[in-house]
This record gives sequence, C-alpha cells and structure tokens, in this order.
Amino acid sequence: MILLLIITLATDSLFLSYDYFSRGYQHELEGKFEKAIDLYEQAKKYALDGDEIDYYIARIKFMTGNYKAAKQLVNRLLKEREDFDYYQLLGDCEIKSGEIDRAIEYYKKALALRDDDFLKHHLATILETIGRLEAALGLYQELMLSSEDAELATRIASLLGRLGRPRMVIDFLLDTDIQKGADYFLNLGIAYDQLALKDSALVNYKKVLEIDSTDTTVLKRLLDLYIQIDSLDQADAVGARALKLAPHDPALHRSIGYLDYKKGRMDESLLHFLISSGMNHSDLYSHYYIGRIFFEKREYGMARDYLMRALKIDPQFPDVRLYLGLLEMDQKRYREARRHFKKAMSYGFDRAEGTYLVGLSRAMEGDFEEAYLDFKEALRFNPENPKLLSSLGDICDDLKRYDEALEYFSQVIELDSTNAVALNYVGYTLAERSESLNYALELVQRALRVDSTNGYYIDSLGWIYFQMGDYNTALRELLRARSIVEDAVILEHLGDVYLKLNELNKAKEAYERAISLDPENESLMKKISDIKARY
Repeated sequence: MILLLIITLATDSLFLSYDYFSRGYQHELEGKFEKAIDLYEQAKKYALDGDEIDYYIARIKFMTGNYKAAKQLVNRLLKEREDFDYYQLLGDCEIKSGEIDRAIEYYKKALALRDDDFLKHHLATILETIGRLEAALGLYQELMLSSEDAELATRIASLLGRLGRPRMVIDFLLDTDIQKGADYFLNLGIAYDQLALKDSALVNYKKVLEIDSTDTTVLKRLLDLYIQIDSLDQADAVGARALKLAPHDPALHRSIGYLDYKKGRMDESLLHFLISSGMNHSDLYSHYYIGRIFFEKREYGMARDYLMRALKIDPQFPDVRLYLGLLEMDQKRYREARRHFKKAMSYGFDRAEGTYLVGLSRAMEGDFEEAYLDFKEALRFNPENPKLLSSLGDICDDLKRYDEALEYFSQVIELDSTNAVALNYVGYTLAERSESLNYALELVQRALRVDSTNGYYIDSLGWIYFQMGDYNTALRELLRARSIVEDAVILEHLGDVYLKLNELNKAKEAYERAISLDPENESLMKKISDIKARY
C-alpha cells in the first residue's frame, strides 16, 4: 500500500508539472510572458528536475530584454551540466548586450557539444560582420560540405574575394554545381576584375545585367571598365543607361565626366564634374578635373580655385601639385612652378618627369645652365627617354655645345627612328659641317615622311642639296620652304643659293628680307655689303 501510494503521488506530481508546463508554454507562444513564468514556476514545484523548466524561464527573460537575469539563470544551470541550448542562449544574451567576443566563445562551446548548421551559419555571419573573414570562411566551407547551396557558395566566393584570392574565387565557382544567378556572375566578374582580366570581367558583368538590368553598381563598373579599355562608344551607351536609373549619383556623374573628358567633350565633362563636386564636396577627383579643364581652357583663375580645393581635400595628391606647377609656368611664375613640381615628386610623382619639368621651367626662364643640369639629372632616372634626350639636345644647342647636342639627338633616333625633330637636327647639323651628306639627306627625307609640310625640314633638305652642289634642286626646295614659313635662316639660305647661281639682285633681296627679321645678324650684314661691293 505504501509503495502504491508513493507511485500514485509521483504520478500525480508529474501530471501536475506537465499540466502547468504545457499551459505556460502556450502562454509563452501567445506572448503572455509573465503568466507563462508563473505557470513554469508552478510546474517546477512538481517536477523531479526543474533545470529544463528554468531554461524556458531564462529564455523568456531573454525575449523580454532582461539579459542579466537570463544569463544568471543559465550560468546556474551550467554548473549542473553543459548543454548545447544553454550555451546558445548565453551567446544570444551576449549578442544583445554587445559582448560579441563572449557570444562567439559561447557559440563555439555549443557547437563543440552538437553540430548544428543553423548556429554555425549564424556564427559565420557574425564573424564575417566583425571582419574575422578567415574564421567565417572556414564555417561556410564546413556548411558547404553537406549542401551545395547557391547562397552559401556566393558567400564563400565573396569572402575569398575580400581576402584577396580572386583565382580561388574563379576555381571555386567554376567547380561548384549550383544555380547560376546574378550573385554567381557578379562574384566571377569581380574576381576577373581583380586579376585585371577585363574581357572576362566584362562578360560576367553583362550576364548580371541580363538577369537584373537595373543593377546600377554593375552598370557603373561596366562604364569604368569600358573607359579603361578605351571602348568609349560602349561606355557612352552604358553611362546613359546608368544615368536614367541613378541621376543623382555623384560617383556616376564623375565617371561620365571622365568619359566626356577622354572624348574631348569639355563642356559636358565640366558639367558632370560640377554636379559630382556639388553633391560631394570632398570629391577629390572631380575638383581636380574641373581644375584641369579650366586650365586647358586657359581660365587660370577658376583653374587655380578648383585645384586649391582639391589640394585642401588631399594635400599629398601629386597630380594636383603637377597642374598647379603647370599653371604657374604658363603664367611665367617659374619659381612657384618649381616649388609645386618638387612637392609633387615628394608625394610620389615620377622623378624623371618632375625633374624634367623643373629643368623646363629654368629653360623658359633663360637659365640654360641650370636647365642642362636638371635635364641630366632627369635622364639619370630614365636614361632611355626620347623626350629627355631631345630636351638635352635642345639645351645643348642653346648653350652652343653642338657636339653634345648631336650625340643626344643621335640617341633619340636610335630609340625612335620616326622622331622627325631628331632626324632633322642630325641631318641639318651634318649638312652644316658638310659631313656624311648622303646620310644627312636620308635622315631629312625620313623626317619629311613624318611631317611633309614642315618648312624647316624642307629648308634642311634644300641646304643639303646646296652643300652637295645641286643648286637648282636646292633653290626649288628653299623656295618651297619660304612659301610655308618666313624665317631669317631660310631666307639667308635662299640668298646663298641665288649667289651661287649669280643672281645678285635676288640674293640681295633675300638677305635684306632676312635681316629685317634678324637685324643683329652680322653675317647677313657682311653678305649684303659684299654684294653691294660687286655692283
């Protein structure tokens, strides 16, 4: 009887515990949390083990925002035994309390007790959000082992891309058997883009747009790529599409402004850059290009204003310093120009080009010796630069270092066999010296194949024929040169030919016209005097 009574009482207690618990759970589902807790507490009185019921009470504390009470209750439960649900709930409480690192540790402890895809995905998302990309990637890859899910695959691809592994993105996506949606092609496009495989990037970006033609992010990237590969007409079409969808996007206006700039549509370019800078006052590149456009329009006040705005945004942007230097040089403020060029170099601008510009400013100022030293220094940074060699040739000519000038221009021809200036200089110099006249003739003829109507090159041709003694051919070419450009040297050469042909009046006329252009030329004065003495 006593045993039967004990069994009966125990059965009644379990029934009452279950009854209270069931009613409490129903109230919990209905959102009646206070009543649910009361019923759970009643259920505990009749339960053989109230730990599970305490877990439900802790869960309600969590749902009602009482995270501290929930954690206290769960921590007490954990002293009795470890449980997946306990650690997961503790992690949830820490997330709500802003203790992300603690939450991660609790979630890891839960997963050590039981593998759970939902919690694993939740933890991976948290790790990705806080920038722990490697850890997030590992969890997503574990999930992928049990299910080749398209959403998971794109998350993995995105993380690989963010970790700077574009080749792995491509290999992973091409080897994964998933539905190929917009995200699939987007990740492939980005990966190819990162590898500078522009054609493959374009193919995949276009596939994204076939699925979603309104994706402005992809349209903008497509626009920039077309600009980079100089497919400017296609860029025009994409830019127009994007602008219809996002007319107030400053970055889009900046890209279209750059496209217009490359196509030479300066007014349209200026408008787009002004819109972009108006919407985003810290847009460095828009302010910079506005300054460049005004500089090219020779509106120096506006150019200076916008370049200085760009400089205020980024004082170390070398290209702004470059254009400020060019602006000062155009206005003959050479010292200020050099200051900007030197600043540009200190912020990473090309040393050879910067030093060349410093030298050019000195040459324009008339300081040829210092310019020569600057050009020599620039050549040290880039010894096979035809422009630097040509500039050194010119400055040596100004300094009357003709042998050195000839050497520099000869080097230019070795590097660039179509450089007409160098071809003409070497050819004319050889003619002046009556040296290698056949070679000189070949060089000048090559120069004329590049620029057939250049009066100075035609003059060189005529002068070579003169030195060869072919005065009639020389006369023909020199008359042709004079018809293109009126120059004292050309007229003097013409006078010399007339003199050889014994046409003294025409020679005197040519010399007199030459001296009107170069009144300090003593050689011309003597030639005129000699002709007068022969009358």
